[in-house]
Amino acid sequence: MVDLFGIATILNSKPMIVNNLIDNAAQAIIDRTAGPDSTVIMNNILWNVRMHFLTISSHTNYKFENNLIDFYGNSERDVHESNIFLIDPLFIDEENGDYRLRDDSPVKDKGSTRIDGYQFPEKDYYGNKRISGSNVDIGVSEIRTN
Repeated sequence: MVDLFGIATILNSKPMIVNNLIDNAAQAIIDRTAGPDSTVIMNNILWNVRMHFLTISSHTNYKFENNLIDFYGNSERDVHESNIFLIDPLFIDEENGDYRLRDDSPVKDKGSTRIDGYQFPEKDYYGNKRISGSNVDIGVSEIRTN
């Protein structure tokens, strides 16, 4: 089953969409905020997206960087060169819902910590230390380093 939306934002908010996984959605992110504040969309994996990976209202300021996207598709705006397209993130066992990243994942250390006003959590979705390598990993999980 394909979900319609991954993440949708509303008016007059200042969303920070950071280190998420959106899998199997028709549209990954729909941002309908408006005004001078920026929407930050960084360090996410947009996987198995069917139609649009990003739909942004015309008045939105945004920062869309350091994301892995498996779909070039139709986007209303250009995206930053730091985004990675059409590369398998190498999940441990996607078919059985294990979205942890393998040690050889291309998103290892490819995220950005330069996000004004955002405080990274100490742990990732699976309870691992959030930044365990030279930089933050893209997505919900951090690859553990010794």
